[in-house]
Amino acid sequence: VHKRFSVSPFYPPFIVLRRIVYEELSQRLANPCVGVFTSVDVCPSASCRSTWRAIVCRTLDVPDALHLEEVPEPGTGACGIRIRVHAAGLNFADSLMLRGRYQERPPLPFTPGLELAGEIDAVGAGVRGLRVGQRVMAVVNHGAFAEKAVARADDVVPLPDDMDYVTAAGFAIAYGTAHGGLRWRADLHAGEVLLVHGAGGGVG
Repeated sequence: VHKRFSVSPFYPPFIVLRRIVYEELSQRLANPCVGVFTSVDVCPSASCRSTWRAIVCRTLDVPDALHLEEVPEPGTGACGIRIRVHAAGLNFADSLMLRGRYQERPPLPFTPGLELAGEIDAVGAGVRGLRVGQRVMAVVNHGAFAEKAVARADDVVPLPDDMDYVTAAGFAIAYGTAHGGLRWRADLHAGEVLLVHGAGGGVG
């Protein structure tokens, strides 16, 4: 499944994690929702809360552009996973997106946030291998800075028992970027030497 390719410094994090999932969790490829984009509608169930709280960006490149608002609760679509967010990661890419300088430019208004960890709240009808109540981490195009977020099924990974939500929420993008740079761009192999000229702490 894995094919080596060049990764730009700002390669979309959800693509990086997806390639890791393909390599590390190949058994998930039997899932009919792999590679399918989620169609998100308003939650149709009467049991759903009508709204949830989210950080909403309405204007780009303005310091006070972020507001805590009540937003409609979305459904999962056939291949989506709705997650009750326990923790969300904050990355350099988020700051670029809020200034309209990231390669992904969601239409205004939008909820920022690219990675999260939490508990599955609802599962699309076409999803296999994931269940309500399961602890997971996920990457999303945007939307992690909210009480709940919807992710594509193949961008959701179950958490190990010994990984807490805060650690998981800051894991995918920092780890995925380092993994992609070393494995796909540098093509580093056992026995080779990596000379580090400088480093930035993605997780502190």
